[in-house]
Amino acid sequence: MLNNHILSICILSYNQADQLNKLLSQIHRQFNPCLEILIRDDSIDNKSKIIINKFKDKMPIKAYYGKKEGIDEAIIFLTHKASGDFIWWLGDDYLSTNAIKKVLAVIKKDSSVSFIWANYKIISTNKKAVDQKNNRYFKSKGEILDLVGPAIGFLSSTILKTSLAKKSLQIAKDYKGTFFSNLYIVCFVIAKSKETFLINDTV
Repeated sequence: MLNNHILSICILSYNQADQLNKLLSQIHRQFNPCLEILIRDDSIDNKSKIIINKFKDKMPIKAYYGKKEGIDEAIIFLTHKASGDFIWWLGDDYLSTNAIKKVLAVIKKDSSVSFIWANYKIISTNKKAVDQKNNRYFKSKGEILDLVGPAIGFLSSTILKTSLAKKSLQIAKDYKGTFFSNLYIVCFVIAKSKETFLINDTV
């Protein structure tokens, strides 16, 4: 059977049932058949599981339940399970109205892009994390790192080519327990990318 998934949305969940409910509601409103939705839930109660089962009746979801092993383990686990062309990690996040549409548009437009960084709004200042006027392509690996700075590892801003992300997992496992496994994966993918892209609009 052919895999038609373009984007794997990988959700990390731990005792955040209300946030998970809001996030899945937002994804459902924007759902596209080319999406794959995977959830790693390590909650200590069944509240999140009840919410996940509710949404399973509305859209296809692959849910995995386990004990709390930390964010690094969850990231590595979901990255390994993902079958879409690209991976988008999410946690206790809120998506803008057309967030998924914006990401899919970039993926479909240019096959040479292997890493996408999506701008976000800083709640305390209500300003964008990166002050840019337009979307931008980068052929220089250092240029996007210089522009985005430490925010390059902001979990829900990073969308990565799955095939490259999977190649990083063996070494990424060494970063379990450090909260830096995602940053290693991101830097690995950028290093292997022909082009990277910045979505200026907040998602």
